[in-house]
Amino acid sequence: MSPSSARCSTTRGRARASSRICSPASTPSPPISARCSPPRHRGARRPLEAYGKAAIVGLNGEIEHGSGIIHNLRFGDHFRNAANATTLLPAVEKRGPAGVAFDIPLKHYTDMRIRSHHQSVEARVADAPHADEILVALAGAAQGRPQQRLAALGED
Repeated sequence: MSPSSARCSTTRGRARASSRICSPASTPSPPISARCSPPRHRGARRPLEAYGKAAIVGLNGEIEHGSGIIHNLRFGDHFRNAANATTLLPAVEKRGPAGVAFDIPLKHYTDMRIRSHHQSVEARVADAPHADEILVALAGAAQGRPQQRLAALGED
């Protein structure tokens, strides 16, 4: 698998690959989706075939704060449209300290029955999220699992 992420960046004024941090007390304006470039326009060599999203909430926050950011059409539709996708964008939410590892689930972008693209990618940002922050991440892959052997859902 060769994952390529959306590379949405800027955290406290510094560049950071694959993440955006927001304070739960303030909704970003313009929305996160308006400030992130689509994955195809950021140097991806091949078109996106699988995608996923994550929200990691700092220890002083609630998982619902992260869910509120990533589970709405204003956020998900931007990524779906950039990838010409038609399936739901799989997600994970987690609460944890800075540097916590998290797995972003990936699924095929146009056909949820294609199991070769049901996979996950592990991610970690060493200094995020702080206790009052939310880390939002997008992930994508240009192919499914190598040597996959499962038939499409409903065909076994």
